[in-house]
Amino acid sequence: MTAEAAALVRSYRVGRYTCTWTLRRPVRGAVVHSTCEWSPHLPRSLTAGELREYRKGRAAVFDELARVTGLRTLVVEA
Repeated sequence: MTAEAAALVRSYRVGRYTCTWTLRRPVRGAVVHSTCEWSPHLPRSLTAGELREYRKGRAAVFDELARVTGLRTLVVEA
């Protein structure tokens, strides 16, 4: 994803990891896609506390996206 295409890039800590969300600039009538990158590597599993941190940070990122763009956001977790 190029920097020009990003509407929002936010990072936050999840335990010893850093989670970085990149959200593409919305295109009218299209679904907005995002990517989540983990550093230093993708964790195999998260503790209950880390999972709470991840979800809290993710919610903050999508709340900010909604404020910045005026869009409604939905996260589906399977």
